[in-house]
Amino acid sequence: MSNDKINLTGLLGNFLGFIFLLFSIFFFLQGCYEGYKEIKADEEFKKTAEYQMMIKEQEAKEKAEKERIAQDKAKREAEKAQAEMAQALSGQDNTEWARGNIHAIAHRYAEGEIARRLKLPKTARFVSEDDIEIYRIDENTYTLWGWIDTENPPYFGYYTRTHHWYVKMRMEEDGWKYLEVIIRNEN
Repeated sequence: MSNDKINLTGLLGNFLGFIFLLFSIFFFLQGCYEGYKEIKADEEFKKTAEYQMMIKEQEAKEKAEKERIAQDKAKREAEKAQAEMAQALSGQDNTEWARGNIHAIAHRYAEGEIARRLKLPKTARFVSEDDIEIYRIDENTYTLWGWIDTENPPYFGYYTRTHHWYVKMRMEEDGWKYLEVIIRNEN
């Protein structure tokens, strides 16, 4: 009879262990199913208009931030160029470097104005500062002469020297003022 008690106790222990194992498997599978439902809910949410709107808002914020950074950079560069010009024009630094720096700055601003007026500015190849003529008319007025190599339809890919330009500009306190801009097409 004691053997029967031991077997019954062992059998009851095995049975309870088996029940525990079944409950463990059940709760594990239930947790997996809940995780699966959360993943599916996330996928459905991503398909909704609200999620799409959130993505568009984030992209717009990123774009605005990039534009702000670019504007800040352009502003810093313009302020730096203005400071260099002011120093060179003030007579405090009348060295060859300062005169050359004013020429470089005038050249850069003239090219920007010319490019702004071209039909296809991205295809324009401006000549270097050494290849243009820069004349100082008075303390703050300059004339610049040069040319541009451009791609011209219908021969894209072939650059031709077709545009000659002339810019007369004056340095004022708030920046360059373009007195005269001429772009002559040689075709």
